[in-house]
Amino acid sequence: MGTDAHAFLSDLARGLVPRADQLGDVVLQHLLSELPEVWKYEDIAAVAPVALSEHIAAVLDFLERGLDMTEVRTPPAAIEFARRLAEHGVPISELLRVYRLVHAGLLDQLYKETARVARSQELINATTLTLSAMAFEYADRTAEQAVAAYQRERDRWLQRRLIVINEAGTRIGTALDTTRTAQELADVGADHLADLVAVDLLSSALQEEGAYPVAGPATLRRIAQAVSDDCTDLAAVTGQTHTYPEDSEPARVLATGQPVRIGITADDVPPWLAMSADHELALRALGLRSMLLVPLWARGSPLGLAQFARRHTAEPFEEDELLLAQEIASRAAVNIDNACRYTQERSTALTLQRSLLPHHVADESAVETASRYLPSGSRAGVGGDWFDVIPRSGARVALAVAT
Repeated sequence: MGTDAHAFLSDLARGLVPRADQLGDVVLQHLLSELPEVWKYEDIAAVAPVALSEHIAAVLDFLERGLDMTEVRTPPAAIEFARRLAEHGVPISELLRVYRLVHAGLLDQLYKETARVARSQELINATTLTLSAMAFEYADRTAEQAVAAYQRERDRWLQRRLIVINEAGTRIGTALDTTRTAQELADVGADHLADLVAVDLLSSALQEEGAYPVAGPATLRRIAQAVSDDCTDLAAVTGQTHTYPEDSEPARVLATGQPVRIGITADDVPPWLAMSADHELALRALGLRSMLLVPLWARGSPLGLAQFARRHTAEPFEEDELLLAQEIASRAAVNIDNACRYTQERSTALTLQRSLLPHHVADESAVETASRYLPSGSRAGVGGDWFDVIPRSGARVALAVAT
């Protein structure tokens, strides 16, 4: 009876070949209803029908020719489908679920066709048992190959992420300078993540006192901007101050410290992104598609905001890329905070140093004096030095210089 079942399956598969597209449509509709989130990616939605068609053709060929299981290979489009899922950071559990749904749907169609054309209940039962055993082994083998492709792609992404993070560690924070550090963040972002990167810092974070606001609309300054190589026609707009509306996405990111991804429709420029009318026209011509808004926080307080934007010619940002941008921005925020604190401490030290120096030198009949204070060569600009002119009796003067 086993031989009869295999022969029946061979004939069944041969008869279904002209109806393969119909079988694919039934399974695809089921996938669309069960996994709507997967199809929001354009490239996945494009390759999925091809992968499904190749899968159905491979299954029917396997059954018709009675191939050995060692000859089973996952169709190329299905491998590409797995890679695309990995690129977009879709969990591997979703890939396995796709496989279960595809093979369960196809198996269900084969069961129904068996029941329709089989000559006896005995043949139906034997075919069903044979088909079930073969189908699950076939699904396991092809899924294993797809999972391997998925994992290779994820490994490549994780390696790339590590390289970018390591590069950011060496390129960001090379000096205790706030503006330079912000520009280094923008440059790294434009090199690896976005077509346009803008860094806004709270005006209060740039003040020598360093008092960060805790409530109310915050004033920010566009302190750095960078563009990718193919966007060099977009002029940098830095140094201008602005305030984000309280109900805007940037204001919420600043207040909560939580990053967000934003999709942008064609020819639409968020009003809070443009610094001027000319800048808005340039951004509109750029054709933005997707944005990341990443907060710059340090020691539990907001410092500012980093904005990463992509053009319509690039893929929209994924969740993994948001995490990467957040990692880079977090490291940059620490360096920016260190630079701000250094500036504040240096200003305090200079003020203290000047207060210890004599404001004027008394006129003496015995000697003419003139003074000029030059700090030592330390990075702080102060050296703890002091001098004084001390009048003594008998037309004497004591000149004191100390370090």
